[in-house]
Formats: sequence, structure tokens, C-alpha cells
Amino acid sequence: MGFGRVTVGLSLLYSGNWSGTGYYTDRVAEALAALAEEGIEGLGLGPENFPFDQPYPIPLRPVPRLSLRWPFERGATWISRDRTQGVNLLHYPAAVGPPRHDLPIVATLHDVGPFLHPEWFPPLKRLYLCRAIRSVVHHARLVLADTQWQAERIRQVFPECAEKLRVVPPVVSAEFRSSVGDAPPEQSETEQSPFILGVGTLEPRKNIERLIQAWRLSGFEGDLHLVGRWGWKCQGIRRLLDSIGAHSRGESGEDVWTLRYGRRVIRREFLPSAELAGLYRTALCLVYPSLFEGFGLPVLEAMSCGCPVAVSRESAMAEIAGEAAWTFDPTDVESMVTVIEQVSGGEGARTAKTRAALEESRKFSPQAFAQVLLKAYREASSSSK
Repeated sequence: MGFGRVTVGLSLLYSGNWSGTGYYTDRVAEALAALAEEGIEGLGLGPENFPFDQPYPIPLRPVPRLSLRWPFERGATWISRDRTQGVNLLHYPAAVGPPRHDLPIVATLHDVGPFLHPEWFPPLKRLYLCRAIRSVVHHARLVLADTQWQAERIRQVFPECAEKLRVVPPVVSAEFRSSVGDAPPEQSETEQSPFILGVGTLEPRKNIERLIQAWRLSGFEGDLHLVGRWGWKCQGIRRLLDSIGAHSRGESGEDVWTLRYGRRVIRREFLPSAELAGLYRTALCLVYPSLFEGFGLPVLEAMSCGCPVAVSRESAMAEIAGEAAWTFDPTDVESMVTVIEQVSGGEGARTAKTRAALEESRKFSPQAFAQVLLKAYREASSSSK
């Protein structure tokens, strides 16, 4: 069966926002650029604040932010029709966008947390996300999930979309996959001792409080480095950090909490990919204790850099890491303590986990990602609703 050319309008609403949804959007754009020879053309639909003067993998078209955020069925086609001329299919990479009737929609749904765990979200944000996601899922031709674990939760919330659900695991950017620039960035004094790494927005579902408690209680004498901005409902994390050590600022503006016997918690904002890759390559281990993730992108980033990983048991992260990861009960601090001590006390085990992590990460290639997206785009554009 032959296929005509298809122009995919990609929402860039979340591109550049230093979150998993932003990184995923940019990886989709790279995949679209690679699919040009397959008859798939990408067109990035960017809001007013998008950096249109910077290079991007696919052509760009400015559109009003409202036309990318509109969550209601009424007016959905009208509000964005003029801005999507020439587009045959829309891809909403965070399942947020106008639920249009006149164009097929592919929606990537990373997270049904607002439906299953409303306590983790500010009320107004949760209301918006639930309305926007529900509308898009109802109208989408296909709904893409990052893992089988997440697909099960999507079916739990939206049983009616089971037939149009596909699993498409994401990939990481070239800075994490490439061996070029393996040397870590120049390190300050606070970065020279052995450390365990945590990456992600500092908010309740990331389970950072238990990670801090486990690190503090463990016999590991090195530092804990956290990379992530302050997120929703982060007051408990701030109070815990202030209660265990004296706060100061590092040479580069990072937050540093120094405990009585010299160990430190060092927190930075989200870092450019090349700098984050350097931290992965020098950390003893990435510990990722999140309570709920559709994928857990830092886990794959770390594995691709040869960094051993420890993740929550029976989670999306455990699915992608497989035998390469240490696992623990994320609700049990003692379980996390045990893993931290195993990580810090066994160089041979770390070496074995590093090899396994690199091997497992090779399953998530840009070529495979592009080909699965190609299949989804062709299916969505050729099927009748």
C-alpha cells in the first residue's frame, strides 16, 4: 500500500521548558526531520515566546499560545484553523491542544497523575490538565504511551481508548548518547567528592524527601547532588533541608546544605544537557525514587551515559531499566538506605550495572523511535474515526 506525503503539525507549547515534556517535544521534532524521506514532513507550531531565531530541526510557524492550549470542544476548530493550513495531522506531545474535529490528532499522554493522584497538583492546574487531556484523548485517532506500565494506567482512566493506545518509548538527546565530550565539565570544590545524584523537579511525587532521609541515614559518606527546579508543593522539601544542615550558596550559585559532619546536599537548577551528562558520568549512581512516572527520562539519560541507576520497584522506570537497575520500595526509607549502601559499597557491582545500563540503553535508539512514530502517523492519517 502506498502513502502520500503527510505534513505533521507539532505543538511546541512545551518545548524549551526544561521538563520531560519539553525534551520529548524536541526529540519528536528530530524524528520528524529524519522521516522526510519517508514522506512525513514536520511543521513546528510555536507560541509567541518560542525562540524562532534559533536553529530547529523542522520548519516553524508562529501561532498564538491560546491556539495551542485551548481545552474546549466548542471553538477548537475555529481558534486554530487559519494557523494550521497545509497540515494533515496534528501531534500534541503532551496531550494538550484544541480537540479539533477536522484533523486527525496523535496525542502522547505521559501522565495520568492528575486523575489518579490529585493531591500532587495545585487545584487549578489539575482542573485544566484534566479538562485538556480528557478532551484530546476523546478526539485523538491514536494515543501514545511511553511504557507498558503507563499504558495500563491510561486504560484504567480511559478504558474507552484501549483500542487506539500504542506504546512508543522515548529517546534521549545526542549529548547523552554520544561518546564525544565524555570528560566531565570543570568541577568546583563542591563537586570533587563521591556523590549520588537525583534529577527531577522538586515536588511531592518525585519523592525527594525520602531520598534525602535515606541518604542522611545511610553509611555513605559522600554528598547528595540534586538537579531540578523548585516545583509544586515543595515546602516540605525546603523545610527538611533547612532542618538538617546550614544553608549557603556555592561558587556558581547552587544551594548547599552542610550537615554537622561535613556531608552536603547540593542543589542546582536544571542544567544544559552537556553539563548534566557530565554529572551522570561522574556520579556513583542516579537514584530515582519517583512515586509515579510515565517513563522517567533521567533514568535513560543516566544509563546512556554509563551511570548506574537505582529506581522505584514496579514502576515505569523499572520497566525501562530492566536488570540494569537496583530497585527499592519508594515508600520505605529503609529499603532506599539499603540500596544506597549497596551502591556506595560495591565497586564491582557498580561496574556490572554500568555495563548492563549501557547495553539496555541501546534498545532506545532514535531510528527505532522515528520508525514507530512513522507507523503511528500513517495509521492515524489513513484510518477513519
